[in-house]
Amino acid sequence: MATAPSDVLAVELLQRECHVKKPLRVVPLFEKLADLEAAPAAVARLFSID
Repeated sequence: MATAPSDVLAVELLQRECHVKKPLRVVPLFEKLADLEAAPAAVARLFSID
């Protein structure tokens, strides 16, 4: 479950730090209404990160 962009980035970092040979695609799951309402801003923030 994702509540912030950092939740997605944490999984990406964990895969890199563990030297995963075939990394999984990370997709945020916004389950609570408040998280879903904040999802557009969270996804926009993720896409703005280089």
